[in-house]
Formats: sequence, structure tokens, C-alpha cells
Amino acid sequence: MLHKNLNNYIDNMSFEKNEFNLVDILEEQISFFASMYTELDWSIELDDEILVYSDESAVSRILYNIINNACRYNKTRGFIKIYSKDRKLCIINDSYGGIKNPNRVFERFYKEGERGIGIGLHIVEKLCLELDIDKSLEVDNNIVKFCLDLDKLTI
Repeated sequence: MLHKNLNNYIDNMSFEKNEFNLVDILEEQISFFASMYTELDWSIELDDEILVYSDESAVSRILYNIINNACRYNKTRGFIKIYSKDRKLCIINDSYGGIKNPNRVFERFYKEGERGIGIGLHIVEKLCLELDIDKSLEVDNNIVKFCLDLDKLTI
């Protein structure tokens, strides 16, 4: 995935939009990360079907980066909650230190600690702009909430 992320960052990709069920991608990503982060308390509340019209590969990269960060920067025995409601997808995690500068996390190469290279959320920013996906980030102490508004991806 890092290779795909870097290629996407370097190259100007063309996007191929099609109809797909976002829940299928989410279940695949959740299964992948939950098997590696078994110490986390996973809470999943998704609609049975969330049909969207977009570039499936790019949306998959967005979700990968957000869930990856929620896992990597979670506290020991913390939680991850992923839910959908009213065409909005939210990923919430219990961060080990919160985010000190939430307005900067989407900047290229910005990072608040020694982990990572500071490119993942910048790629999320770039892909969300290209795909016209509105996003929001809320930080309340150590709780980080990342939401994607899927209204513009309605079929």
C-alpha cells in the first residue's frame, strides 16, 4: 500500500469511476487491520450497503490510510469505532497522545512524533479533493474522529 500511495503522490492519476458497495471495502480493510491489532477493542456499526460512484482503488487508499493511522496511533488496549449514518462514515480512535495540531495533519511530511513519514494523511487530503469527498477531523483530548461525507458520491 505504501508503494501505491507513493505512486499516487508522484504521478497524476486518472480516476475510473464505477459503482461499488463501500461496505465491502470497509470489511476487507477492517479484517486486515483487526487481525494485526487484536489488542484493540473494535466496534463496527455499518449499514448493510453503502452504494457509491467513485474510483474504488482511490477510496480504498483513503480508508486504508485513515484506519492505519487509527491503529498505529492508538493507545495500548484502546478502541476503534467505525460507523455509518446518513451517508457519513466515521472512524473514531483512542489516541495515545491526541493530535496537537489538527489543522496541520494533512500537510505533506508533517508529523507530530517519530513514527511515520508524514505522507498518509496528505494523500488522503489529495484524494478527497480529487474525488470531491468532504472530510472532517475532530480532536477531543485523546479521542480522534475522522468522518467522510459520502453525499456527493450518491448514485
